[in-house]
Amino acid sequence: MSRSYSPPLNSAPRRLSPKPSTISVLAVTKISAILSIKFLNRREAWRRHPVFSRRQQLKNLFPGFGIALVAFSGYVVWDNLSSPNSETIQKLRDQTEEQMDRNKKLLNVVTGQTGAKTE
Repeated sequence: MSRSYSPPLNSAPRRLSPKPSTISVLAVTKISAILSIKFLNRREAWRRHPVFSRRQQLKNLFPGFGIALVAFSGYVVWDNLSSPNSETIQKLRDQTEEQMDRNKKLLNVVTGQTGAKTE
């Protein structure tokens, strides 16, 4: 058996809530707007942190570029100071050829082949 709901006899009739006035609606919307702006400001605060500034972004555009530039410059300086230029290389080749000719002549004298051709 189902029973339908019936309010108690001694209860007062339910009253509807009063209609909100325009002033209260504006106040609530203004307060909610302020609260949401504060909430969003807190959530967006990281964007104004110095790590995310334009200067820092440009600085980190090419990571390791400064170190690589210094290392390459050091290599170029060392290479220019340690390697001889083309004139020095040619002089060393001439000296080597003269020394090899002297060694061949000395070897021919020691072995007794004085009339043999030297190349």
